[in-house]
Amino acid sequence: MTLNKVVVCQTANEQYGIPVENVISIEKMSCRPSFCKCLITWSK
Repeated sequence: MTLNKVVVCQTANEQYGIPVENVISIEKMSCRPSFCKCLITWSK
């Protein structure tokens, strides 16, 4: 079994998985009890 680690982003009704090795930075913008808003920078 192969496991891949991803950062999951949600926009409107869609979700995206960005491979964790492509993520450059994650900045927390604001948080609520159920979720956090973040700015994610990644490379292709």
